[in-house]
Amino acid sequence: MRHYFEEKNPLDETGILNSINQHAQPLKNVKDLQPLLDRIGDAKIVMLGEASHGTHEYYTWRAQLSKKLIEEKGFNFIAVEGDWPDCYRLNRFIKGYDTDSKNVFKVLHEVPNRMHWWQ
Repeated sequence: MRHYFEEKNPLDETGILNSINQHAQPLKNVKDLQPLLDRIGDAKIVMLGEASHGTHEYYTWRAQLSKKLIEEKGFNFIAVEGDWPDCYRLNRFIKGYDTDSKNVFKVLHEVPNRMHWWQ
């Protein structure tokens, strides 16, 4: 695998770090998402990757970006990675079938504040 990437993309470590430094956008507050929203433009599909599982900061920023995509860009569908039973409970809450937010907070225990703006 390493050989494949070396031939197809011959960036050295310094080149990779320079590219990251050139394109990275620091996130200090919600207003810092605006350049990303500008780049999204009128896209109909936005895919958000995850560099790690379970980090509080990632989930906080993903929640803020999801909120902006719905409220400012008109998105009406967000797919999330998760176990089927947990996603089913989350879906029931979003659709208004289960109004007990405590059930959903158990599913999203790592970032319970994420759901407040959906209510």
